[in-house]
Amino acid sequence: MSEPTSEKEASSSSSSMVPDWTQLPEELLHIITGKLEHCFNVIHARSVFTSWRSTFPFPHSLLRPRHSREGPFVSL
Repeated sequence: MSEPTSEKEASSSSSSMVPDWTQLPEELLHIITGKLEHCFNVIHARSVFTSWRSTFPFPHSLLRPRHSREGPFVSL
C-alpha cells in the first residue's frame, strides 16, 4: 500500500475512515436508548444529531415539577 504524497491526500483518506453516525439503524438507536440509565445521558444522546431527537424520547423524569413554583415573592 502506498503512502499519501500530500497533506490533502492524507486528510481525505483519513476522513473516509470516519463513520457517518447519522446513518445508524433506528433499531440500534432503540437498543442504545434502553441502555441509558441516567436521564442526562439521554439528553446528551438527543443532542448529538437532530435526527436522533425523535428516536431518543425526552426523559419524563425531567418533566415533573420537583419544586413548587409558588413561593414567597417579593414585590417591588
